[in-house]
Amino acid sequence: MLSTWELPEDDPEGTPYKRDEVHLQGFLVPGRVDVYNAFGQTGRENAAILGRSSDLFFDMTTTAPVQAGSDLVLQARGAGPDGFKLFSEGAELWTLDSEGVNVERKLGQWYCEDMRSLFDPDNETAMNLTKDMYLPHRSACEWDTTREDLVRNFDRSDPNATRVADTLVLRINEAAPVASSLRLRFQVQTPEDRTNFLEERWHLTVQLYNESTSVLEIIATNDGAPVPLSVVTQLPTEPTPEPSQLAPLARAEVVFMLDPLDTGAEAFVLTAPLGYTFVHPCRVPFQENQTNNVDEMRCLPLPAANGLSRARVDCEVDPALRLVAGLGTECLRNAPTVVYVASPEATVPDAQNVWFVEAVALVGTNYTSVGDRLGRGTFTGFEVVDMEVQVVYGALASVPVDVGVAFTSRVDLPRLGQVVIEGPQDLQQFSCENKRGRVLPVSLGPLARCQTTSSFPPTVVLTLNQSLPSSLHVVIIPAETSRQDPQPSRNVFNVFLRAPDGRNMDVSLTVPGEPIVQGIRASVLPFWWTELRQYDDFFDVTVPVEILDDVDIDLWGILIDFPKDPDFQLHALDVQVSTAFGEGFYLQPVSPFIGQAGGGRLLVRLDPNRKPRTGMSLIQFPVTRPFSLPLFNFWRVALCGSAMGPNGEGCELGENREDRGAAVICVFANGGFDPSEPSSAQVFRATTGSTSRVQACKLRGAATAQAGPNSHPFCCEVDTAVPRAVSKFQRSVIRSDNDYQ
Repeated sequence: MLSTWELPEDDPEGTPYKRDEVHLQGFLVPGRVDVYNAFGQTGRENAAILGRSSDLFFDMTTTAPVQAGSDLVLQARGAGPDGFKLFSEGAELWTLDSEGVNVERKLGQWYCEDMRSLFDPDNETAMNLTKDMYLPHRSACEWDTTREDLVRNFDRSDPNATRVADTLVLRINEAAPVASSLRLRFQVQTPEDRTNFLEERWHLTVQLYNESTSVLEIIATNDGAPVPLSVVTQLPTEPTPEPSQLAPLARAEVVFMLDPLDTGAEAFVLTAPLGYTFVHPCRVPFQENQTNNVDEMRCLPLPAANGLSRARVDCEVDPALRLVAGLGTECLRNAPTVVYVASPEATVPDAQNVWFVEAVALVGTNYTSVGDRLGRGTFTGFEVVDMEVQVVYGALASVPVDVGVAFTSRVDLPRLGQVVIEGPQDLQQFSCENKRGRVLPVSLGPLARCQTTSSFPPTVVLTLNQSLPSSLHVVIIPAETSRQDPQPSRNVFNVFLRAPDGRNMDVSLTVPGEPIVQGIRASVLPFWWTELRQYDDFFDVTVPVEILDDVDIDLWGILIDFPKDPDFQLHALDVQVSTAFGEGFYLQPVSPFIGQAGGGRLLVRLDPNRKPRTGMSLIQFPVTRPFSLPLFNFWRVALCGSAMGPNGEGCELGENREDRGAAVICVFANGGFDPSEPSSAQVFRATTGSTSRVQACKLRGAATAQAGPNSHPFCCEVDTAVPRAVSKFQRSVIRSDNDYQ
């Protein structure tokens, strides 16, 4: 009430009298809305990312009670059409539990969920969607055309949108007392850049439309006070990281292209996928003819987070002052960042194979402390690819064999580097030397030493005496097979190429071994040959095949595959077979040999009606004089079963185990030789002979293919104590540990 009074004119000290009086309606002081926490979610990322569609969450309290039937109005103002775009559908208001963490009860939702509208009831045209504030109208949301316009104008991706979607109104259906913890959830399109984000101000108002008085009462407001919402710049995700190599359990140099964009970040934080680790010092030093870091680039270790390895990268002030604040990230813009990373055993699953990059502020002077995240990006990881390795040996139960290991190195291994081969756990022997002989380096060149470790699984370590170029290489290691077929998970080889400092340079893990074949026990012993003289066009090769026990399965053929690159070639189909002792195998009565002059293989067809019996058979054939020794100087001998066709179909060998024909039972690998050196291998030790002496035969062309299976042409007695002979060429490249004692 407002009153005016006047004193009597004739008596200034008299009693005043009332002149006018008016009654005024009072006003309400609105409560205060306090947004104490705000955060975003963009896909799997717990942040609102600039230029992306994100879910925002505002946690708040109000000093006034929230009444059912009131409206919550949210507006984003400041940057205009370049600011936040608010999407109405899905917006909800909830109460939080006593811990202020989890939602409990939904209080309100978007107006049209309750058939209320966002525009002036006096004007029901779509043009009213351009207004900043809307009053309820019950029938508006029933109109499809109006709803389409409404949704369209709240979707910034629609080129026909006519307004800035900067206002969001929720209908509150349930009340909440004073000081309740509330959470507002809604979806937005964030601004494209940080400048527009900083111009935006959030206005939250709880209002109630009083229909009896037609007054819009403000219940509570934040008066546009700052909201503690942080946004993250989406950093570039291309190009993807480029590793120097892809081997498992190896150190790689990984090249990143990092760009801080508009973040003003003081450092980058790199987080590796599960299984990868940063190798410290992680900065790759300058290398000729390689991608290199800028001089100012610095890489520092950070504590792991959630089990993932991390590193900090920034620009250093002075290399002598490593652990001081840096100069930010500008030196890394448009420049490669190259860091050392150790790879896991195998490729990480796609969902986890992600490199996470953060542009961050720093906190304090501790170089391991990082502050707010200003930018983020994810790079797709790369696959871990094993070095290509093939393993070949005659996998028959409990027999001495040569294990041929062929590997394709992707790196140049320096002198005194090592080739480390771990054999299957169930091998009875896998070493530098056994009764078959010593390791044959084949294409590795001279060895400084060969070591057999006492560790488990059995391991052979070959130290090179010269550098080994990246290429296909072969080495043959003597071994003895297991007594029974091992489990596939145990029947594997691991091959490591290591630098002189012990660091893995190339690796292949879990290379499948040969499965043990039951029903036959045989051995292909070391070959011998006639010495190649100056004017000889060919030399004879003898292949001793020993049948250790009477064979229980069908054995229809023996395929001999010659050394390669350049290939040894069959000089003529002049093949002679004889028996050293016992019975051995029996030839096909008609056309027992398949091969052609100039070819690199010979097939010996066996009698399918007579199974081989204990004994040793000798196969001799002529080989054309080579111009040089093969790079891959080793032989393969395959035993083939009943799946072999009449012309040898199915008894075939390819480069890989998968390329073998269906008839192949097992494959032996045998070390090659230098035919220009004299062969002393005509004296040999039979696996099943007597402990002192055994009959053996050296074929010099007199025996014929028609000789009987029990004939012994040119037989002589030899001492079985004589070890496997080695040519001068082979002796020059093989040394044992004893040579260095």
